[in-house]
Amino acid sequence: MDKEKRGAMPPMDEATYHRLLDTFLPSEEMRAYLKQQPVLPELTIRGLIAGSPVSLEKKAEWAWGEDKAAVDRALAELTARPGELFTLEDAWYDEDIREAKYWFNAPFLRYEKVLAHIRAELAEDVGDGEDWRDGQWYEVQKWASGGDGELLHVCTYWLLGDQTTYFQMERGKGSPFYDYCPEPNLPVPFRPGDILTIDCRPFAPVKHALLFEAGDNRDCCCLQALCREEKTERWITGAVKHRFLFAGPYIDPLYTPVYRLSRFTGELPPEERLLLAAQRVMGGDEVKGARLWREISEHKLTSEKLTRLLAQLAEENNM
Repeated sequence: MDKEKRGAMPPMDEATYHRLLDTFLPSEEMRAYLKQQPVLPELTIRGLIAGSPVSLEKKAEWAWGEDKAAVDRALAELTARPGELFTLEDAWYDEDIREAKYWFNAPFLRYEKVLAHIRAELAEDVGDGEDWRDGQWYEVQKWASGGDGELLHVCTYWLLGDQTTYFQMERGKGSPFYDYCPEPNLPVPFRPGDILTIDCRPFAPVKHALLFEAGDNRDCCCLQALCREEKTERWITGAVKHRFLFAGPYIDPLYTPVYRLSRFTGELPPEERLLLAAQRVMGGDEVKGARLWREISEHKLTSEKLTRLLAQLAEENNM
């Protein structure tokens, strides 16, 4: 039995590995950094492919073993048999209530009709000057006849634009493709004191975070950062590699921020400018960053309370 049938990662030379990073990792800074590092472990590469915001068809080209079987199975279920159908829901981030909203669109007997309907909606949005990445996605449910007049749920698909990107089946295990949100543990080039762009569109608006700690850059929770929570407008800390910088359940991005992570050097919006004050207090010192994390991590601070805390720490630093 060859390696691919056993489920082992196929041989990957440098050029192939770089193409893999270019395909599945949108962040230019992350790609450039990882191309200078040792090849990622096999399990991390599997998670990188599964969790990436690219199409299932592209993932099927690169996956192997049980992962290949999982994504091929999901793609096969896009063909409806007699007694099966699809239901479509529009989903979007509502700026007014600062959470996700869903609207039942229509049932369809063929997936091609689902895609045609979505593409017509997207074309209309573009004509109105809108961009789906600013807060629009789609959720499709596959249903099969249960033989007793009821429908049985087969699979859920999520589409970014007209690209079928993620799925979740009721049955299946052993592959990151069956996880709700794979979170590959990727090393990063960022250092304590950096302000990062957190971009998980369309599931949430772009925001920014101050990196407090980098640790050994290996653990999944070693990157700790400060950001402003959308719903409550309070300040929280969380692990960058996970989705802890979003306070669910009203915001639950389907991919980790590391896919589009980058340094931010522009002008912050007024509501986020306390990050600059925290950055000055920290001064790029991870020890000070760790103290800030301890002071903040157990509480969701208002801007007023965070301002007082930063003034107190700045005074202590000058003593």
